[in-house]
Formats: sequence, C-alpha cells, structure tokens
Amino acid sequence: KVEITVHGDLDHPQHQKTLQIPRTVNSLKNDLSKILFQKSTSDCTLIVGEEESSMETINAHKAILCARSPVFHAMLQSRSDGYGEEMKFGEGFENTVRISDMEPDVMRSLCTYMYTETCSDATLNVNADKILRAATKYQVLGLVNVTEEFLSRNISIQNACDMLYLADLYCA
Repeated sequence: KVEITVHGDLDHPQHQKTLQIPRTVNSLKNDLSKILFQKSTSDCTLIVGEEESSMETINAHKAILCARSPVFHAMLQSRSDGYGEEMKFGEGFENTVRISDMEPDVMRSLCTYMYTETCSDATLNVNADKILRAATKYQVLGLVNVTEEFLSRNISIQNACDMLYLADLYCA
C-alpha cells in the first residue's frame, strides 16, 4: 500500500488529506508468464525433439533467452563484420534454434524458469536429471541451483547412486 499526503496550508493541519493507492498485483514474473510461448509476440522459434516424430516448436523471445542464458546469447546474437555491416551467425540468422538433444517438455521447463524463475517440485519430480542437464548446458545457473537443492532434499537409499552419478557428471 502506498500513501500520499497532500498538504494545503501548512498552518492548518485539518487541510491535510491522505490518499491510499492500492499496490498492483502485477509483477514482472506474472507479466512475463503471460507472453511465455505466445506466438503473436515471439521473435524466435525453438525446434525441440530428438526424433522427427516427437519434435515440437516452442515460440520464445530472443531478448529473454539472451538475457537469461549466455549460451542462447551467443547462439542468437548478431555481430559486425568490421565494415559497419551486420553479420548473422549460426541459429540467429533465421531466428530458429534446432535442439535435437532434449525433450520438448524439458525445454518448456527451462523456458518457464527463464521467464518466471519458477520450476515446480512436480516438474522436478519427473525430470530433475534432464532439467539439471539442460540448465547446465545453457548456463541457467539459478535453475541449476534450484535443481541441485531439490535433488539434495530428495536423496534416499534407493537413488543415492544415481545422485552420486549426477553430482559427478555436473560437478554439483
């Protein structure tokens, strides 16, 4: 809640009025979640899937991907050729990134985190190892930390060897 006091004649305190303006419920996280995967505002496409039959197209925004992941930044940025002409490199030329080593639901989870900084325990219960791999690959360090914390909270006798393997593989 924000309070604003408007003063009239300072000699007469009865002229003071206080206005109360309710704080809006909008936040950057909520606003970005509204454009997540929205085709009408997207400016790049992620084509994700290991096999042709399971490929999916994910609509995204270069500014968000580049700001949140140095790997996406390197893939999508333009560079100058030194003569004032812009050169496009790699995937950035067509604003399309082909990701063949990841399942679409894992990429959606990665994108969701990059836009909203959220990843549910239900999602991690199903794909924590794959999400840790994706977050490490694209250097989304916040999600790496979230996933590592989730895995450490859920270690058991049954999965201790798997956890040791993941910890060694990703230097966790």
